[in-house]
Amino acid sequence: MSTLYDIDAFFKGYKPAILYNYNSEWGRHEEDKEAQLHKYPSINAFVHEMDQVIYFQSKELRNSFQKKIDGIQPDTSAFYKELGLILGFPPKAVQFYCDWLVNESLKWERVSLEYCGICCVGAIQDIKENTKWLWELPIPEEEEKGIKISFTTRTPVVSYYIEYNKTEYLQTALEEIQWIADKRKRLESEEKPSKI
Repeated sequence: MSTLYDIDAFFKGYKPAILYNYNSEWGRHEEDKEAQLHKYPSINAFVHEMDQVIYFQSKELRNSFQKKIDGIQPDTSAFYKELGLILGFPPKAVQFYCDWLVNESLKWERVSLEYCGICCVGAIQDIKENTKWLWELPIPEEEEKGIKISFTTRTPVVSYYIEYNKTEYLQTALEEIQWIADKRKRLESEEKPSKI
């Protein structure tokens, strides 16, 4: 499986926007790619308690996003909903992320999805719907269009790679990840000291 990074997916037009942090070592790219970003319309944004930049495919997308977030406080569920949608994430994944921000116990339901440079989180029970949504994006045939689904709560990380349109394997991945999540959740609750 070849890795397509979010910045490459943005340049290829697969993502309507990209969130970029110039002050982070994680996620930084070569200087020539960073220089290319400056050709795109952008806004500064305070995201996850960090100053970042959102680059857009067009001025129209930027202006539409600015109108949608006008009056919304940064680092709120309402802001993250609009941000997730403009970044090209499945709507159900965006809603789950917003719910998870205010309900830490949802960590047991969280999986990460990686598809053609589009990386997001979603709920285990929504694996099939989110994957099908991503597979319906207009991605050219020459791209490797399999999806990587990972459960990362506690170690070791459990990942599945499912080839494009192999929907019959999604149910198996969902069931196995749910079983692992339930087992790890039980183990964690047994490890917590009881209050006397």
